[in-house]
Amino acid sequence: MNIVLAGGTGALGRVLTELLIAKGHTLTILSRQPENGQSDCEFVQWDGFLIGGWTRVLAGADVVINLAGKSVNCRYHHKNRQTLRDSRIFSTLALGKRRHKICWGSDLILPVKQCYTNSYA
Repeated sequence: MNIVLAGGTGALGRVLTELLIAKGHTLTILSRQPENGQSDCEFVQWDGFLIGGWTRVLAGADVVINLAGKSVNCRYHHKNRQTLRDSRIFSTLALGKRRHKICWGSDLILPVKQCYTNSYA
């Protein structure tokens, strides 16, 4: 299978990458970090928010996995909780909207305001 893994250079992503490559899957990693020396997969840079050149890899993907987001290894004060939440919501929205465009040929319109119904204050 052709798998796109967003956030594949994090702690969980590295373990999943090794497993998927060992199983013989073709892997493309979307990451803010440049290639980390692994030659068995393609690395494509993205920021988790903006639509850019990374969208080309979604066209041939059988599976898209999103592990992107700020590390949970931090203090849980209001600003970090907001960043933790935003980094996951916006990366999922970016992936979902582009995948929808590729599969269905139309833009996916999501009410982002509804993503903020829970308060972590």
